[in-house]
Amino acid sequence: MSDLAILALDASNFVLALLLVTLGLVIIFGLMNVINMAHGELFLLGAYTVYAVQRAGGHYWLALLLTPVVLGAIGWLLEELVIRHVYHRFIDTILATWGLSIAIKQGVVLAFGPTAQQVDNPLPGTIEILGAAYPAYRLFVMAAAIAASAGVFLLFYRTDWGLMARAVIANRPMARNLGIDTRRMDRRTFALGAALAGLAGAVMAPLMSV
Repeated sequence: MSDLAILALDASNFVLALLLVTLGLVIIFGLMNVINMAHGELFLLGAYTVYAVQRAGGHYWLALLLTPVVLGAIGWLLEELVIRHVYHRFIDTILATWGLSIAIKQGVVLAFGPTAQQVDNPLPGTIEILGAAYPAYRLFVMAAAIAASAGVFLLFYRTDWGLMARAVIANRPMARNLGIDTRRMDRRTFALGAALAGLAGAVMAPLMSV
């Protein structure tokens, strides 16, 4: 029974972690039709934000709160400086975000060095479930993925912003004619996607070397 429980928990952990990592990518593509090749690097920045906060003496939970804010601001800036200029050229958005991914990756190497860094695990213990001892932090990852998904669902289906976002997804020209500021919507969407990528990086950081 314990082996079956561990197998089920591992499978759930993998699926939910993948959901958490891809959530921001799906939102950006769904609303903006932009394939963000720099999504992995935004994830990386989220992990390194946690590392930087811990190195400065801050606690992991503080870093977890700060990371989506920092990455949201970075996403807002990247959209303003780069992405908005290539919206209507699909191939160019791929090339532009690919260039951003290379620049971000090299910036991380210059800032933190080429060697892997380790983030402290804030929940190092285990919890017994159906006779199986399972790492507490992996359970937290699963809970974080569920909470993030629920938050995105509520944002899109229970708020005015979500209603406008779904209108833009369904018919952008009509949404614009109805008075929705699609330019502002795109900027906020890219910032949201970047914030979610950063959150995923922050959550996953203790499980890997960054």
